[in-house]
Amino acid sequence: MAQITIATATHDDIESVWQWGYKNPELLGSDDDEWYSKETLQQWIDRPEKDIFLVAHQEGKPVGFAMTFCLRGWAMLDSLFVDKEHRGKGIGTMLVKETMRSVKKKGLEEFDLIVREDKPIVQQFYEKLGFKKGHRYIWMDKKI
Repeated sequence: MAQITIATATHDDIESVWQWGYKNPELLGSDDDEWYSKETLQQWIDRPEKDIFLVAHQEGKPVGFAMTFCLRGWAMLDSLFVDKEHRGKGIGTMLVKETMRSVKKKGLEEFDLIVREDKPIVQQFYEKLGFKKGHRYIWMDKKI
């Protein structure tokens, strides 16, 4: 397998991340939700001190990403995605572990995420990385 590198997202990564989000509804919070615009992705990249946006590359080509909000004393993984043809190779694990290192560097003490209830394989993935199930919630959203 060619070497995988994990780095902070750049403007060159926007098109791939936007396409993945647009084509993969599992990244959305609800059926009415929409993926981030290219302009919003650009804002994530332009303000690395605020949040964490990492991209995995193989031979210079983006193969996955992790986007994390840094909040008051804690962080929340917003999105983790690995291109279907690159799954099962440890890339998701690499992205989560590098995100956790970045969260720690920012001095944050907690790293949370939300997993769809109908995705037990995804839940198992995070459990293997040491995450524990918490309370169950219903995702709600509203366009304003």
